[in-house]
Amino acid sequence: MNILKHISLLLIALFVSTAISAQHYSAKASLDTNVILMGDQTILHLNLQQPRGKIVFWPSILENIGDNIEVVEIGENDTIPVPGSELVDINVDITITSWDTGLISIPPLQFIYATINDTTQLTVETQEMKMYIAQLKVDMEKGIADVKPILEAPLTFMELLPALLWALLIVVILALIIYVYHRWKNNKPIIPLPKKPKTPAHIIAFADLKKLKQEKLWQNGNSKEYYSKLTDVFRTYLENRMFFGAPEMITDEIMKELSKKAISKDMLEQTKKILEISDFVKFAKIQPLEAENNEAMEWIYSFIESTRIKKEEDNSKKGQQK
Repeated sequence: MNILKHISLLLIALFVSTAISAQHYSAKASLDTNVILMGDQTILHLNLQQPRGKIVFWPSILENIGDNIEVVEIGENDTIPVPGSELVDINVDITITSWDTGLISIPPLQFIYATINDTTQLTVETQEMKMYIAQLKVDMEKGIADVKPILEAPLTFMELLPALLWALLIVVILALIIYVYHRWKNNKPIIPLPKKPKTPAHIIAFADLKKLKQEKLWQNGNSKEYYSKLTDVFRTYLENRMFFGAPEMITDEIMKELSKKAISKDMLEQTKKILEISDFVKFAKIQPLEAENNEAMEWIYSFIESTRIKKEEDNSKKGQQK
């Protein structure tokens, strides 16, 4: 009976702790106006309140805002400390429009976070909002409007061409002078010499992984540094192999780019899983299991082997034999 009592108390304490933690996170959304003409614009205001220094993963606005709404512009984050607390407000203004008519819905937007020593993903979300798009009506009973005054004919391209050519010539000469001066100042040849063939992306990645494995970081308790270096190798490989700026992207942005490539669904799911574990290790101080550490290293080897350009390695080997 005492055992059941202790278990009940533990579950209640855990529930209360999670509920208190969740109270520190809240998400709100509002519109400047919820009635606009078709093609007009309005501002969607997003507000996230969270503890300072915590990591919260924002939703992809373009993918989650709805099929009937077009995002015109996403403003920069504006972070404001909440007086008398350890909380901050993060505000983002999003300019939106719609070319449909009638009543449309803006679905809830989910923000994902985790608590310390807990890998469970928790969410807060904005409320669903309604927006009415009105169609501009034409009054057919009104009389014909007055004739507009005669406009002066604009200059033709042929009339402007001589001035444009002179301006272009001046720009080219100035650019050439700046280029020559920059090369001379940095002790570089005016005409760059041909560079040596670039080392294939997978060879660089395999060498970095071998070095990382020899450092035995997670075995010595440095899981955060291990996952940071491991994902750096992966992001650099993506940049060199698939030509997009992976080092500056978050996990969702990387997955969006990879989904456009010829990569299997299983490989994409495993990639997302490893990147999310890495995010939690780096930002939420989660301590992964030994099997997860080994799986992460094996995953990146498998990913690189599956996506590398085989022809590059064959040509490299032939060059070494010669």
